[in-house]
Amino acid sequence: MKPHSAQDSGWAFSSGVEDEAYMDEASNLVVVSLRSLLARCKELDAILDAPAGSVFRREGEGFVPE
Repeated sequence: MKPHSAQDSGWAFSSGVEDEAYMDEASNLVVVSLRSLLARCKELDAILDAPAGSVFRREGEGFVPE
C-alpha cells in the first residue's frame, strides 16, 4: 500500500480473514503509530524495509513472505 501522506508509513496490518466489506467500513479501522507497534512487536523491525506491496504472515515469533 502506498502512503497517503508524509505522515503515513504505508503499512497496513490485518488478521487476514477480513472481507472487503469489513475493510471498507472506516469504523472497523484504527490508525496507530508505527513506533507504538514496534514497541509492542519488535520483530516487525525485520520487515520494515520490504518494498511496497509486500505481504507477510506471522509464523512463530517472526514473519515470512506470503
